[in-house]
Amino acid sequence: MRSYYTATQSFTYNFSLGILLLGLYHLTLHLMPGETTTINAIDHLFQKIISLIPNGLMIVNICILVGGGFYLFWDYKKGIRLKITYLIFMLLEAIVWSLLVYFNLSYFVLRIPVVGEMLQNQIGGAHLLLIPSLQNISLSLGAGFYEELFFRLILVKIFSLGMLLMLRNPNSLPNAIIIALTSAILFSAAHTKLLIGELGEDFRWYNFIYRIVFGLFMSLLIIFRGFGIAAWCHAFYDIWVFSNNPNA
Repeated sequence: MRSYYTATQSFTYNFSLGILLLGLYHLTLHLMPGETTTINAIDHLFQKIISLIPNGLMIVNICILVGGGFYLFWDYKKGIRLKITYLIFMLLEAIVWSLLVYFNLSYFVLRIPVVGEMLQNQIGGAHLLLIPSLQNISLSLGAGFYEELFFRLILVKIFSLGMLLMLRNPNSLPNAIIIALTSAILFSAAHTKLLIGELGEDFRWYNFIYRIVFGLFMSLLIIFRGFGIAAWCHAFYDIWVFSNNPNA
């Protein structure tokens, strides 16, 4: 068990699981008719940024190959070998985490002092009903990869650099909490019309606070289990949400 936990914290396993998720996301996009294709909003943002750079897509791919290859080789030198069984166990672990969140997070949110009393009449039941459409599965896979990459990795790095520029230690507990909470608030706001306009949902306090708590949980999952499991947990969770409400 310890060898599994240690190995799956490595770059090799997180990179492999992340690439698998990204590959499946783009495969589902290609399988859908062009007129019904809807891409993840953060993916769309990245595409816009990349398009502003001459040969941007090629440069990004080269950076991924060179950077990924370097860290894979570094792990290899440390004796880390990729085991398919470990990858399968990581996917199963992600499913377990996603189901725990799906069935329990609402009740946790409602037990937050003051907040629970304010939101008591807004909760809905969590249960699995339908098989989501290919488009909803694609959106779930895209959200798992791109939202965890952007909100839990890139933004955290940016906020940490900001802390360093202010001569503050981003790894101290108070500053780490501030960074995680800020990232979670932005993650929640990014699903509402307040931030993304008509593409977002109407603002509701329950949804807003729920996603903040969800974002904080995902930050903890990345810290203790790594990006790969967290991204897949997010993707599976969204699939369960679409199974419950195909119009979510």
